[in-house]
Amino acid sequence: MRWFLWLCGLSSLALAQDVSAPEWTEARVLETFSRSSLGASLDARMAAIEAQGRGRALWANPSVNWSREGAGYTEFLQLEQALPITGRLRLLREAGRAATEVAGASRELALWDARSTLRLAFYQLLAGQQRQASITQTIQTLEDVAKILRVREKEGEGSRYDRLRADREMVQLHADLRLAEAQVAQLRAQVNAFLPTPLVGRAAGKLDDATAKLDAEAVAAQAMMARAELRVLDRTVAALKLEEQAAYKLRLPEPTLSAGMKRANVGTEPVGLLIDPVRGGTILPFPTVTAVGSQRQINDTSFVVGLSVPLPTFNKGQFEVARFTSEQRAAISQRQLVSQRIRAEVAGAVETWQIRRAALDAYRAEQQQTGGELLRIARVAYQEGELGILELLDAIRVERQALLRLVDLEAAVKEARIEIDRVVGAEVQP
Repeated sequence: MRWFLWLCGLSSLALAQDVSAPEWTEARVLETFSRSSLGASLDARMAAIEAQGRGRALWANPSVNWSREGAGYTEFLQLEQALPITGRLRLLREAGRAATEVAGASRELALWDARSTLRLAFYQLLAGQQRQASITQTIQTLEDVAKILRVREKEGEGSRYDRLRADREMVQLHADLRLAEAQVAQLRAQVNAFLPTPLVGRAAGKLDDATAKLDAEAVAAQAMMARAELRVLDRTVAALKLEEQAAYKLRLPEPTLSAGMKRANVGTEPVGLLIDPVRGGTILPFPTVTAVGSQRQINDTSFVVGLSVPLPTFNKGQFEVARFTSEQRAAISQRQLVSQRIRAEVAGAVETWQIRRAALDAYRAEQQQTGGELLRIARVAYQEGELGILELLDAIRVERQALLRLVDLEAAVKEARIEIDRVVGAEVQP
């Protein structure tokens, strides 16, 4: 029996270490989750979409054009700038802001889904701990019985079969406890997957749902106002409408204005010497006097301005308009489907919660009337010789199953309540 006593001691030690570990409440878990990298990732994605939208609404860059002709010297230096006079950039700027709002609503939706999944994992972990505690409580009850059986066997008042049968039941319970501990470890890993700081210790809280009553119609109305998915589709339709209006502006040409300087050869002039008969000397060349000499090129600089207008003959934005119009119809239809799905999900979630809550209330009422009484009767009857060991062990097993069933029902009600919050998009207040 050394291995059996060692197994019991190991379970007690693990339970003592778990109890002394720090406790994590739902509020602490959610506060830690708010510092996770998920929010930073979604913020960066939203910033990228915002920068993309703002970049589309910028003016086209001006261009500098320099050219020179070798035959008959001509040189141009011009600055060109497209003039967005149709208002298309303003529409693109508004469409960019709408796309940023879509990204913001998508961020809220992703965070809420992750938060709801984390809450569900947390309360599943809490339920797993309570199942583990229920099995441990049954083990303690059975250990008390086993001690009595050992004393009675030693004194010759009890059979060896009863003691061996109790020990065998103890082995089964410890196996169940090991499986429960493995489940708790797996559930803790699911919670830690959402947290930047791993959860070390026990989850603390109550599975009991304090909500007394929920109105399906009121919850559905709250969901239609709070659901981020609907805001995503609404802002998507608004953005597509602005994109469609901007595509219509492609029918209107946007001119390009150019201005600069031109330097060119305008002719030649003779270069000679002017004789001053009075002074008897020479002076500098005088271009207006014809004399024997060479020809000089005359260059002139002037202002140049131009205007080019594209002719929207082939590409008038007709296919872009058709695409954005179709995407608007698809988004509007999608919103109708989502609205219908939300109402169905809310109705189903509320009905599921009501059924599970009614089952939990009925089970609790039954437990309050008979809870623990069956085990007390079985123990007294066994001590008086009216029942055998199998009947006593069966009573202990029924009591354990009752404790586990109560935890399962409480966890089911809590899961249904979290599902209501998830489909609504906000925490529902009764």
